[in-house]
Amino acid sequence: MRLAAERFVVDDTPEAVAELFYRKGWTDGLPIIPPTPERVARMLAGWRAAPGHVVGLVPPSFAEATLEKLAVNAVMAGCAPEHLPAVVAALEAMLEPRFNLNGIQCTTSSTTPLVLFNGPIRRALAIKCGANAFGPGARSNAVIGRALRLILLAVGGAMPGDVDKAALGQPGKFCFCFGENEEASPWEPFHVAQGLAAAESAVTVVGVTGSIEVRDSDSRSGEGVLKTVARSMTSASFVAASNIGDGGQALLVFTPEHARTIRASGFTRADAQAWLWQEARMALADFPPETAGVIAAWQRTIGLPADGVVCVTKRPEDILIVVAGGEGTKSAFIPTWGGVTQVVTRAISQTAAALCGRD
Repeated sequence: MRLAAERFVVDDTPEAVAELFYRKGWTDGLPIIPPTPERVARMLAGWRAAPGHVVGLVPPSFAEATLEKLAVNAVMAGCAPEHLPAVVAALEAMLEPRFNLNGIQCTTSSTTPLVLFNGPIRRALAIKCGANAFGPGARSNAVIGRALRLILLAVGGAMPGDVDKAALGQPGKFCFCFGENEEASPWEPFHVAQGLAAAESAVTVVGVTGSIEVRDSDSRSGEGVLKTVARSMTSASFVAASNIGDGGQALLVFTPEHARTIRASGFTRADAQAWLWQEARMALADFPPETAGVIAAWQRTIGLPADGVVCVTKRPEDILIVVAGGEGTKSAFIPTWGGVTQVVTRAISQTAAALCGRD
């Protein structure tokens, strides 16, 4: 049985509200906008679904994520009403079993959901896709990303140091939300490569452990840029994590300048994936003996040749390529949480955002 929303009365000051929510464990430590009934009602105005409509169960508490609860957290994060459908869509993508949100919420790893938007929604909400795409300065990126983190905390119950066991954490656990710079990309948009139509708005969620800048200001060929990227991808911890279980994925975010250089050398996205998969490899002997033993056992289990070579991912298509950012020769390798999470891309029209959408 779903309980009615609890109400609190505090002094009419932002400081008093922020202190209450912080003590209750409902915030990320930053100030919030008080989610008064009036503000929550404005956030939900025009929605066809009732405030009690359940979008899903958020692990690890598996509490019901009602539309009202999502609206409360969206208000706290600073969202405008037009941001709420994007928040709902991204959360539903995270709740797909293959994303393994329960594991992401509880692990000692620094894993956090990265949220990527494609299609018309980027322009409708002014989601930053160009220069400083990962950084501050864009309201939509900040408030959508933060609303999702607050939901994972307050509804999912992933309290840092208690349920969330991350040994170090990372800044992306506050917010990691951006859009693909489709207009500056020499390839089809990422969501099209994932099988969706270019005209559709889409959201992608990726369980990532950080971001590594890949600088190559010297190469004039696509092969040169890709070789630099390949070397950056071959870290022992990432390769080991990606070579157990069902196999992990790697995310590369190329800035437009690097992407143009690669494309000018004749590489399609699939070509770049195949080239990197062949080049980004490690010798089994380069791993610590215990890790090498685990990887070798996994290779035998799935029938891979015992040739002493470890690929960065199980398949070329598991190297995911996105174009974002502004001009400059600094791209990013974004490791994922190995074989225990899989990327999820969904058309927003297929999500709860459409089922509960605003009139």
